[in-house]
Amino acid sequence: MLRIFLIALIMLVTVPRSHASLIAPQFYKLRVTLTSGSSVEGYSWGISWMGGAQLQEQRVQSTALRVENGNIVAAFTLTDDPNTVIHKQSAKDDSGRPRSLTVASQYEMFKPTLKSYEDNKFYLLKDVKEYLLVEVSRIDTLEVLGKGFGISDPSKWLNLKKPFIVVEDCDLGCVVKMYSKVSDVTEDALKRLWDQHFACGRRSVENEKVRSEIEKKYQIEWISDPFCLD
Repeated sequence: MLRIFLIALIMLVTVPRSHASLIAPQFYKLRVTLTSGSSVEGYSWGISWMGGAQLQEQRVQSTALRVENGNIVAAFTLTDDPNTVIHKQSAKDDSGRPRSLTVASQYEMFKPTLKSYEDNKFYLLKDVKEYLLVEVSRIDTLEVLGKGFGISDPSKWLNLKKPFIVVEDCDLGCVVKMYSKVSDVTEDALKRLWDQHFACGRRSVENEKVRSEIEKKYQIEWISDPFCLD
């Protein structure tokens, strides 16, 4: 019964939503040493996700990694804890893909002026490369940049000019901006289209085809709030 309910819910939800973990992990400037002996410097949240929420919010001085029976064993040295913390994860994720470390050579930090976000930093990574964890032997912290969230490129959200409307999807997620690429579609027209076809109470599996036709006719697009903490 629960599975049927979840499938139905997924089918009803047509408006994309932005999601972010409520855990604000530490963002670092790192030196990554590979098993080949070469090293690279860049910016990342490291691999403290291996230790869950508590470790993500602590400051990591260094991490030594080794491969053991198909697992990555990571020994974390923390800034405020004299003990070495050991965590182990499969070298592959649930879908069978090798786990990797994302490192960016550049980043951009956003600190929105909205009151609900004022205590949070948001980092946009640039020039990103991924390194397989089985090929990483050590990660050293060069600088702690502070707690923050990873975001997608926020320029579309921040720079979108009216007419658009900001809508919320059935109280299930973050707000999105709804707009039309057709130049003569007004804000009032967008509100009518939302109320008649896309609002939660109006949606059903049966009228999914109609909604799709409306989106194509008016070239409607949706932009998720990249700063939303859902």
